[in-house]
Amino acid sequence: MIIDKNKVFLEERVPSFQEIDQVLSPQRAFQEAARCLFCYDAPCSKECPAGIDVERFIRKIKTRNFEGAIKVIREANPFGAICARVCPVEQLCEKACIRNNAESSIAIGALQRFITDQELARGIKPFIFQEKKDKSVAIIGAGPSGLAGARELAQNGYKVVVFESKSKPGGLTRHGIPRYRLPEEIFQKEIDAIAGYVEIKPDTEVGKDISWQSLLDAYDAILIACGLKKTITMNIMGEELDGIILSDAFLSRLNSGERLNFQGKRIAVIGGGNTAMDCASSAIRLGSEKVMVIYRRSKAEMPAWKREYELAREEGVEFSWLTLPHKFKGKQQVEKMECIKMRLGETDESGRRSPAPIPGSEFAIPVDIIIEALGQKADEELINMFGIRNEKGLIIVEEETGQTSNPKIFAAGDILNGGKTVVEAVKEGKEAARGIHAFLS
Repeated sequence: MIIDKNKVFLEERVPSFQEIDQVLSPQRAFQEAARCLFCYDAPCSKECPAGIDVERFIRKIKTRNFEGAIKVIREANPFGAICARVCPVEQLCEKACIRNNAESSIAIGALQRFITDQELARGIKPFIFQEKKDKSVAIIGAGPSGLAGARELAQNGYKVVVFESKSKPGGLTRHGIPRYRLPEEIFQKEIDAIAGYVEIKPDTEVGKDISWQSLLDAYDAILIACGLKKTITMNIMGEELDGIILSDAFLSRLNSGERLNFQGKRIAVIGGGNTAMDCASSAIRLGSEKVMVIYRRSKAEMPAWKREYELAREEGVEFSWLTLPHKFKGKQQVEKMECIKMRLGETDESGRRSPAPIPGSEFAIPVDIIIEALGQKADEELINMFGIRNEKGLIIVEEETGQTSNPKIFAAGDILNGGKTVVEAVKEGKEAARGIHAFLS
């Protein structure tokens, strides 16, 4: 694919946090757009969760109508530049491309990045807003789903107030995605374009700094888009030792500008998802002597996207499959990780073969730092405070509207789906906003 030929060379990117994928030149963008067959039924557009008319924006690039192309994207997705970098296009729009039947698919993600970068350089144009209404909506969480919903509601004339527990808005885009995948200036420009039309209250945690009941009393509707608040841990002996870091804290510290001293150290990353790959590739960039990903299943069961795994492997990350840590050891600082080998058995509820330990296969791995990247889970206590139906903290809603068991409360994003992609968060934020609009109308 054209995007694969446009990456920063390995020797340049590994010592830094330079963005990996580089923007296409206008000539290459025109050439790629010209490969599009402009299918009548446009299967690529059907596979975009945010609802971007892919065929239409590529056609406009082909005819040099940049203003028209960006308008098509912005109408559907306020985070078009972000999603162009972090969306799993190979599993969505590009996978559906008819060109896949004979050759490589159209590089839709690269073309979307090309056109949104053109716009960001000039400045995002103001959105079109309807006449202001006398009703207000509170949104809990200033991540992709909350802000996508905020834009949709503000465009419909509602007063929108977004409550964010952290000091700056952005959620996952700010705190959980490394800068070599998503530079800060990119997401900040798209956030600023929304923040100009809604009120964002940072450092305000609902249930602590402001009560649930006060929101229910003060606003006509509420959208819960607070994400998953708790990090899953190994919960094994030795977890209190120095040198053991949780993935969300690690990435957040990096993204805030802190450069941890990993020079010459042996790093183990526990987990097999995209966050584990991000942590491992980041550790490589911090000068680690050796970085290992430890995963209890095989490569075939690993949930990380193929491109994330291949980037990590290309950059020197090692992988230990069918391996489960069961004890961390050291005096005050972690020194080694005791593990046991696993074998795969029957398929479990996740659709993957379940791992089971092999008796007598214990062994130790010497380490200096361990990063636990096992994922996140919902804060059940937080959601139960609102008195709405949920299953282990994940809110249950009407699929089309995002409405909860309390008609006044809606939900979107990770607190609903358990943690998926930015583009799906955008989709759910928009759907919930439309559900609120219908409810308030």
